[in-house]
Amino acid sequence: MVQVDSTMPLTEVLAVRHSGRSYDPSKLVSAEQLRLVCEAARSAPSCYNDQPWIFIIGDKATDASAWEKIFNSLVPFNQNWAKDAPVLLAVVANTKFSHTGSIGKDNGWGPYDTGCAAGFLMLKATSLGLMAHQMGGFKAEVLQAEFAIPEHFKPMAIMSLGYEAHDAQVPARTRVPLGDNFYMGSWGKGLLP
Repeated sequence: MVQVDSTMPLTEVLAVRHSGRSYDPSKLVSAEQLRLVCEAARSAPSCYNDQPWIFIIGDKATDASAWEKIFNSLVPFNQNWAKDAPVLLAVVANTKFSHTGSIGKDNGWGPYDTGCAAGFLMLKATSLGLMAHQMGGFKAEVLQAEFAIPEHFKPMAIMSLGYEAHDAQVPARTRVPLGDNFYMGSWGKGLLP
């Protein structure tokens, strides 16, 4: 388990952030912690400052019904380990603009912007000593039906949030070389040789 505080430098937050699968079910996420991670997501940049994200929060301690609806949308593999997470969030993107001059027009950047907001939320969670794990293994149609999500909103991911179990095994982080994902001036020319 990683012990950190909210004054942790960003480079340290980036170094310790990971997506574990072992939560301590006895430790709850406070209302203030939820507010802080949501404020971090809210501060994310977006096209035309449209802020197209919606986070549906299911807190097992305060709204077990919402938590259960989100949990039921997960595929069985994710249910097996996410069952101990005290908070589940459904991350949803508005695919239509809502800013003046473009209301109702397609927003192709909505999912991208929503992912950025989710990333900000995860980093803030890490700085508070929490662990967040995003999942793509869920049934969007279940979320749409359970929460009456309008058709032009797209469920992007489910995120679990809570304290990592004290005895959790944190595997070594692996990343592909920089040159595999970052090209310098032309396609295929890796940043570093």
